[in-house]
Amino acid sequence: MNLYNGILPKFKAQDIDPEIKVATSNAIADFIGHCGKLLNENEIKELFKIYIDKTNNDLIKPEILRILNDIFNKENEGINLDGAINELKTPLLNLLESTSQQNQIKILILFDTFYKKHPNALKSSTPDIVDKLLNIKVKEGIFLYLFNIFKNMFNFLDEAKIKTIFNYIEEQFNGENIMDNSFLTSIFDFTRLGCDKLKKKDLEKKVKKYSPKMKDLNENLAYYFSIIICYPGEEPAFLQAALKQLESLGENP
Repeated sequence: MNLYNGILPKFKAQDIDPEIKVATSNAIADFIGHCGKLLNENEIKELFKIYIDKTNNDLIKPEILRILNDIFNKENEGINLDGAINELKTPLLNLLESTSQQNQIKILILFDTFYKKHPNALKSSTPDIVDKLLNIKVKEGIFLYLFNIFKNMFNFLDEAKIKTIFNYIEEQFNGENIMDNSFLTSIFDFTRLGCDKLKKKDLEKKVKKYSPKMKDLNENLAYYFSIIICYPGEEPAFLQAALKQLESLGENP
């Protein structure tokens, strides 16, 4: 604890060089990873409040987000970080709305880590987190990270939230760029998971309707048919447009 007490004042300090802020932040992260079980829950929460304060500094923000992800990616045996995650979630979601695309990606990766390594910490908060994520304007290159989170929180989603996410997909793309592979990568796995939780009768009808068209399709085109088959209910505009393109390609190989 002498080491911890020696580093802590520098970690808290505001009037020091950015390089020292990053160095002390790394040192505290190492302490949490190796000796965090010596700290009580309130002490751990206090450390993460300081980390969040440091994200207000644009010069070190990317490094602080990286350090946070490193902390939660470790096994951290004997430490319960659920309380810390709940302290972090709201300020991180707020930061997501106002920061650069680079930092948006780091924050989304951090939430992905929360759900992979500490899933129960955010179980009760998941519906609110989904709503927050769906209301944030993100660029197309970020959809992959967004849908990784949806996939990893999937066990905490009810039918209503799954349908909300499907509606989001339709609103975002609305028939545009539907032959873009990045679009497929972002939603394919989630869509396959979603159909397992929703009513099977729609799935069965679509398998019968579309399966004859599956032959002679290459791998990329088969992805589109898989999405169409899995989608609950009637196909929305962007899937109808995809189907027309596929049928056209089938007629003119």
